[in-house]
Amino acid sequence: MAIEAADGCVVCAAGGSVVGGASWACGGEEDAELKIAEAASHVMIGSAGLAGDARRGVAAARHYAAGHRLEYGDRAPVGGVGDALADFAAASSGIDKLLGARDPDAAVPARPIGAAFLAAGCASAREGPAVFAVDAGGAPRRWRAAACGAGADAAHARLEAELRALCARRGHAWPRHDDRPPWGLDDAVAVACGVLRDVRSASGPLRPELAVVRAAAGDGGDPAFARLDADAFAAAVADLDGQRRDAPPAAAADAAAAFAGGVFAADRAERPIYLALGGGD
Repeated sequence: MAIEAADGCVVCAAGGSVVGGASWACGGEEDAELKIAEAASHVMIGSAGLAGDARRGVAAARHYAAGHRLEYGDRAPVGGVGDALADFAAASSGIDKLLGARDPDAAVPARPIGAAFLAAGCASAREGPAVFAVDAGGAPRRWRAAACGAGADAAHARLEAELRALCARRGHAWPRHDDRPPWGLDDAVAVACGVLRDVRSASGPLRPELAVVRAAAGDGGDPAFARLDADAFAAAVADLDGQRRDAPPAAAADAAAAFAGGVFAADRAERPIYLALGGGD
């Protein structure tokens, strides 16, 4: 899952179960497939699905980001990275072949890709932090917070509930689709880690992955990509748990009702809220 914040973005993923430890067939946790990859110094890719397809998608994103840097001398926009992932997915699905957009002599793909992607980062102060989700069909869409893979529907509902509860605790109005998020990166990290723990707790022990892109402090600075370790994940979860305990009764009641699926059901019936840009209040 990924969340954009006022000063950066976070991607948090369940790297896989570690029940039973390493077997003779694998090298252990350090050799497990990473779910979060650095496409460039300012943008990261979270993936879910088949590892081989995810690697090809990340390679396409890196190729686009490097080509943009060479051609224009600037960082590739996060939306452009999302479009590159969407083009990769569309080409693999065979849609381009059916529409005649590809080389007529090119082979038709044997199957659509079996992966979904989240591109998150910050290319410039003008664009700001951004999160784009790309499904296996090749449809890119910008979100304030998004999830993909197992438990994505539950994660979407909990992300929305937690971010609304966070705004209530901080005294912020829920942002419109064209507003920057009022929450900071530290709060976004806490929400992402806490929601991942809640959604995947029933699946047994997991190996969390956590990475952030922090926006540049000034006009002349560069965004910074960093991976955070398991201790940072545990500290973020503890931070969110502490905020929940200290929340005003009204905010706590709203969050509890949202977790039960009652508060936002009517909103979703009226408009595609799910934190998508374009679907704000």
